[in-house]
Amino acid sequence: MRAFIYWLTCVFLTSLLACSENAPQTALPTEPTALTVDQWKQLPVGEKYDEATLERLRMEEKSLQSGRSWKKFMNEVVMPEMKKDIPPPTAR
Repeated sequence: MRAFIYWLTCVFLTSLLACSENAPQTALPTEPTALTVDQWKQLPVGEKYDEATLERLRMEEKSLQSGRSWKKFMNEVVMPEMKKDIPPPTAR
């Protein structure tokens, strides 16, 4: 009889804990936010040149929407920044 009461108590307490009103809520995935050039320049190197990050940057800057202006931006801004952030290996 004691075993049954012990089992019943455990089941009752477990059901109370499982049905708690303070259940943890999961974070909903957020949409990627647009990124300005100044914000982009402040990012860590690992994130700065990621394809998704560059797309966020292009999404924000209306002047970079055309392919021609994007290519110019990549050559005049991104490539010099990359050379500064990631220096080429020294030749032997």
